[in-house]
Amino acid sequence: MPPVHKTSAEAIVAVASQLAEIEGLRGVGVRAIAARLKVSPGTLYNVIGDVDDIILLVNERTLLRLRDALLAAVDSEADAVPNLLAMAEAYVDFVTDNPRRWSMLLEYTLGSERALPEWYQQTLNRTVATVDHLLLPLIADRSERRRAVAVLWATLEGTASLTASGKLEIVDDSGPHEVVELLITRFIGSFLHQGAPPQRRPRPRRKRSAAGQGPAIRRSRRA
Repeated sequence: MPPVHKTSAEAIVAVASQLAEIEGLRGVGVRAIAARLKVSPGTLYNVIGDVDDIILLVNERTLLRLRDALLAAVDSEADAVPNLLAMAEAYVDFVTDNPRRWSMLLEYTLGSERALPEWYQQTLNRTVATVDHLLLPLIADRSERRRAVAVLWATLEGTASLTASGKLEIVDDSGPHEVVELLITRFIGSFLHQGAPPQRRPRPRRKRSAAGQGPAIRRSRRA
C-alpha cells in the first residue's frame, strides 16, 4: 500500500484525530493541524474544507468505532434484555477508554446555517439503530420503540457524560455499569408483562482506564 501523502484527506483526519485524543474539541483547529503537517492552513481548506468539515470526519470515525464496540458486545444467542445490558456496558467502556473523543462528539454543534451532511446522518442513524434492533422483540410498535430508543440513548449519554467528567462518583459510588444496568432494567421492565427480572450476562472485570478526563468546554468554531 503506498504511503499516505501528508496533505491527503486521510492524513489531515488522522492528525485531527490525534489532536482530539489529546485535547478534545478545543484542540482541533486548522492552524494546529497545519502546523503538525507542516503545510499552510489554506492547504487544508483546499483538500477537505473548513474546520467543521474536519471535525465531522473525525466524529464520524468516532461513531463508527462506537458502533463496532456496541455490536461486538451483542451475543446472537442471547435474549434482548441481556444484550441491551451488555451493549450499555460496552458504551460506558468506550467512553471510559475514549473520554476526549466522546466529549468532542457530544459537545460539537454545527452552525445553524448548515445542515448535517447526508453521509454523517447515515452513520449516526446506523449507530443509533443498534439499540432499535435490540428493542424490536420487546416493543413492536414503531413509534413507541422510537421513543424508547431516545430514552435509552439519553440514559447512556447522561451516564457517560457524568463518567467522563468524573462527577458520577459524587452522586453514586456504585460505578457506571451498575447505574446503567439499574436504569435500563427498570425501564425495560415496564415493557415486560410477565416473568422474572432479566438476568445479565456475566462480565469479566475490567481494569479502570488510565485515560484522562475529557474537557467540559463548549467551543466556538475557529481556524
